[in-house]
Amino acid sequence: MDDSLKMSRRKLGGRPYKYYSDRQMELCLSDIENRVLTQREASEKYKIPRSSVILKIKAIRNNSIRPPGRQCVFTTKEESSFVDHAIQMCHFGFPITLFDLRCIVKTYLDKQGRNVPQFSNNFPGRTWAQLFLKRHKSELSHRFCSKIKRVRAAVNEEAIKNYFNHLKMEIENIPY
Repeated sequence: MDDSLKMSRRKLGGRPYKYYSDRQMELCLSDIENRVLTQREASEKYKIPRSSVILKIKAIRNNSIRPPGRQCVFTTKEESSFVDHAIQMCHFGFPITLFDLRCIVKTYLDKQGRNVPQFSNNFPGRTWAQLFLKRHKSELSHRFCSKIKRVRAAVNEEAIKNYFNHLKMEIENIPY
């Protein structure tokens, strides 16, 4: 993972997330499962904290292995609607920036009457927007603007009317 995209920032000289590799944990769990070693002996042999071994065994038994980190702020349906909105804006000729995406999310939260404590004034941070792009890498991409020829940039009256007709149809069923 890119250092600029990490949510938590560790202090310089702080302890690492874990002192063992995934391979060590696999070997430890297989020894316990095959009754070669007890939990205590396996944790000492592979130098893995016993509490980590116990938690991993419980997670496997309950089938509740979750990735590290906090719960997502938005549901997958909400996030897909943000993605669809961004794609539609691009089709209309108005690509959105990360700041625009953050403004869209803030407006959505304010209209819903939701308060998200992780966001300052319901306004997501740059890190959230970068991670959102990373989660939806297959649908969205972040590109730098480049100069275009005047012919491509020319907008006529018909294109503007078409945009507003599409916009009217899109916001028709949205409650205020």
